[in-house]
Amino acid sequence: MALYRLLIERYFYLEYLHKTNSYQTFKDWSFIKTFESRNKMRSNTEFNSPKTKEYLVDSKEQVKKYQALKKKKTNGLSLK
Repeated sequence: MALYRLLIERYFYLEYLHKTNSYQTFKDWSFIKTFESRNKMRSNTEFNSPKTKEYLVDSKEQVKKYQALKKKKTNGLSLK
């Protein structure tokens, strides 16, 4: 039953994003939150092993995209 409810909720979220034409805004918000999460993990002492640090490295493209999205957000676009 829980899986069914989860699938229904996801369906309604996707339908809402489609109807409001806000998928790109959601995608940008999701990228920012994921980037910031990885950054927070890197600063946590529990994740200081070399293998973990290797996994948490951001590419130059990811950093540029993050900076551009944050700049866009501060220029009036709300990525709630």
